Amino acid sequence: MVVHRPFLLLLSTNRRSMSASSKISNVTDRQKELGTRWAESYDCWVNAPGSVNKPIYTCPQTSDTEFGTNEWPQEVRELSYPIFGMTASNPRGEEWTAHRNRQANSMLQQELEDLTKPSDNNTKNHSSCWWHGLGFGETWQEKGFIVSCERTTAMDLARKYEQAAVYEFVFPDEEPVVLRKTIPVLVPNVEADVRIITCPQPPFATSRTDFDDHEGSV
Repeated sequence: MVVHRPFLLLLSTNRRSMSASSKISNVTDRQKELGTRWAESYDCWVNAPGSVNKPIYTCPQTSDTEFGTNEWPQEVRELSYPIFGMTASNPRGEEWTAHRNRQANSMLQQELEDLTKPSDNNTKNHSSCWWHGLGFGETWQEKGFIVSCERTTAMDLARKYEQAAVYEFVFPDEEPVVLRKTIPVLVPNVEADVRIITCPQPPFATSRTDFDDHEGSV
């Protein structure tokens, strides 16, 4: 933190202007970095409806003629609500320690369990469901959740856990290619619509569902 003194007022003002410019540049660079990471990331769905005990891996489609392994379960296509990918890790895109991320995700998981738990007072969300998910690249992994619920619920949870953005997965009728949209929440200008396909497990340590957070950079 810069401490301003009266006899350095002019100098500190100039520095403050330079610092503001630098901050704007850094924010823009960070937005670009996050947008690129999210657009290029792989996903893994763990115990999705119709695919219990068989992880579903996805990757960005690289050409219009690439259709992947087409392993999207029909049970997922038939869910009542939109499907979102979210996490409580790394609020606003700022990297937290693995321990803090685990604590935050544990809190979010409890909320998801409460959301989808049948009860006399919760008949509204009886069709909501969730399962574990991973986002990863060659050198990083971020644990989270795939949630089928009302849009307002997903956005409220993302704001509560100060997330920069969430994914939304849009399923065209019976097609093997799915649209993965990056929806800004607290960090603007990170939109990225990517067509994804199912694929074999990538040959990265970070693709493992039992990957230890301490092994990677996230």
